[in-house]
Amino acid sequence: MRVSKKSLALGVALLMLAAPAYAATPMGVTSGGDPYMVDLTKAGRKAAKDAKKQKKQQPQVVTPSKDEVKVQQVAPSILEGAAKATVDSGEKKKEAAAPRDERLVPYIGKKITKQEISGNATVPAEAILSTLKTKPGEAFTEEALAENLSAIYGMGWFYDLRPEFKLVPEGVQVIYHVMENPVYQKVEISGNTVVNKAKAESCFAELEPGKLANLAQINKCVQKFQEEYRSNGYILARINDVHMEQDGTLKIAVNEGKIEAFKVKGNKKCKDYVITREMRMKVGQPFNAKLARRSMQRVYNLGYFEDVNIKLNPGKEPNAVEVEITVVEQNTGVFGIGAGYSNADGFIGMISIGDKNFRGTGDSVNIRWEFGGEDNRTMTSPIADLG
Repeated sequence: MRVSKKSLALGVALLMLAAPAYAATPMGVTSGGDPYMVDLTKAGRKAAKDAKKQKKQQPQVVTPSKDEVKVQQVAPSILEGAAKATVDSGEKKKEAAAPRDERLVPYIGKKITKQEISGNATVPAEAILSTLKTKPGEAFTEEALAENLSAIYGMGWFYDLRPEFKLVPEGVQVIYHVMENPVYQKVEISGNTVVNKAKAESCFAELEPGKLANLAQINKCVQKFQEEYRSNGYILARINDVHMEQDGTLKIAVNEGKIEAFKVKGNKKCKDYVITREMRMKVGQPFNAKLARRSMQRVYNLGYFEDVNIKLNPGKEPNAVEVEITVVEQNTGVFGIGAGYSNADGFIGMISIGDKNFRGTGDSVNIRWEFGGEDNRTMTSPIADLG
């Protein structure tokens, strides 16, 4: 396989280490038809011929383009035979093995005579072989193959892995063809507005320039970067692209989950702007759960509502949201009356009426009438407070 010098994208592989896989093209041939690993056995040639007939049903390896290689980690059909299916039989449930992959049938049960590593330039073959769950002399099984592939991918040094099988009189030889990651040089992060550049790059400080990139280590750094957002309340922030250029530049793209609009429901009297002006966030800014709680408390503290809730609706843009604020209004009118008597002034009284949310604008209005006095005369004192 040849790789151009322009760019090498590791892509989804950096975030899918938990689901290792390998290319499931016909044994010994890539999708482009060029030989990559040749299986000279009769069974191998037959498997390749049969696989070509089922090209639409089988996962295919994308032939490297002129500019870049995309890493595609999919669940290969060759491993599906190792899965277990639960079958319901009356009151009892038993596990039944799924049908084996036909391409592996010629090798199942054969004694493993040799295990080899091919394609490694930096990682020692001994280190890779030490991770394998099987040893020469043991019987070849689909389950063991799946465990070996998972173990090799788990090392984090490879972006692609393909097994090759060769029948020999004594049993079967297994060759694991690996493709090492590029050498890491630097990290470039885009889309971050609330986490500054220095803080964002510090999450990737443990990656050493000039050394082979390790997917497990990169994935750990990506999770650390994601946690930086979450710990500060930006729960919608997503790392939506991770790939490495061939020059060793690790590129990270983040979508911070911005607010597209505010929508108010449940208010019959109160104006929308009276509620939205209490929001500690603005349209176009990333949604923050901590600020949302503070905003909800501020709206409640106005004294106009019995209940306040915030709900997030999907926005038009990917990962964007519409913030829906639902309120239950309460009576904001105020009425007061008072009366008294003293030897000096005689009978006195007071009547007041007002509204804490006059006409739904958030202004307060209060009118008070006082009467009585020394000469028992009536007097009025209208007082209006606009605030």
